Amino acid sequence: MDNASLGIGIFDSGVGGVTVLKELINLLPRENFYYLGDTAHVPYGSKSKEELLVLGEAIIRFFLKLGVKMVVFACNTSSALTLPILKEKYPVLMEGMIEPLRKNLSSIAKVGVLATKATVESGLYEKKLLESNKFQKVQMMACPLYVPLIEKGIITGPEVEAATREYLEPLIADGLFDIILGCTHYPFLGKTINKLYPKVRLIDPAAYVAQEVYLKLKENKLLGKNEGKVEFFVTGDGESIKKLGSLYLGSTIDTVKKIDLGVMV
Repeated sequence: MDNASLGIGIFDSGVGGVTVLKELINLLPRENFYYLGDTAHVPYGSKSKEELLVLGEAIIRFFLKLGVKMVVFACNTSSALTLPILKEKYPVLMEGMIEPLRKNLSSIAKVGVLATKATVESGLYEKKLLESNKFQKVQMMACPLYVPLIEKGIITGPEVEAATREYLEPLIADGLFDIILGCTHYPFLGKTINKLYPKVRLIDPAAYVAQEVYLKLKENKLLGKNEGKVEFFVTGDGESIKKLGSLYLGSTIDTVKKIDLGVMV
C-alpha cells in the first residue's frame, strides 16, 4: 500500500471534532477518515497538560496502528498544549486548529475568542494571534459550561442561552463583535449565539484547517484517491457522536466502535 492511500486520523474529546470532519470531507471527498471521540475523558478543557499528553500519545499510537498519513488535532486545547510536543516525537504529519487560523484569517482590529479553560490558561492562542500582527486586541473567554451541555445533546434552550449571555455580554460590552469559536464543539451553538446576538460575526477555524490539510497533503504528494469512507471510534459513550454527529454531517452515523486507549488519566 502506498502512503497516499492511507487514511487521515482526526480526534477530539467528543463530538466537537465532527465540525472539522465535515469541512475535511467537503474539501477532500476522496480521502478515508478515522474519527476518534475520546468520550471517556471529555472534557479536555479541564485536563492538565500532563494528562493531555498521556491521552495524546495513546491516540497517536492508535492511529499509527490503523495506518494513517496524517493526524488532525480537531481540538483547540490539544492543539495548544500537546501538538507542539507530539509532532516532534512521532513520524506522521500533524495539523491543529490554531496555526491555520492565525495564518489565514484576515486582519481584525480586535477579536474575542470563546475557548475552554485550559486553552485560555495556556495563553498560547492569544500569543499566536497577536504574533501574526493582524490583531491589536485579543480577548479570551473561558466557557466551561458549553462542552458538557453539548455532549449531553443540549444545543438549544434556557441553559445554553444563560451560558451564552454570561460569556458573550463582557465581550459585547468591550465592543468585540468578531468572535472566534476557539473550541470545535462551539459551532453546534452558532444558531443560539446568533439568535441572541445577531450583530456578532462568528469565525469557525474548521475551514482554514481543512485548507491547510489539503495543502500539506499536496506538498507531500499524499493526496488520496480513495473511496471516501469514514470510520468512527469512541473510548466511552458514543451517543453524542451518533446523534449530534449525524445531525451536523447530514448523514446517519450507524456504527461507532468502542476502543480502549490503554491509559489511566
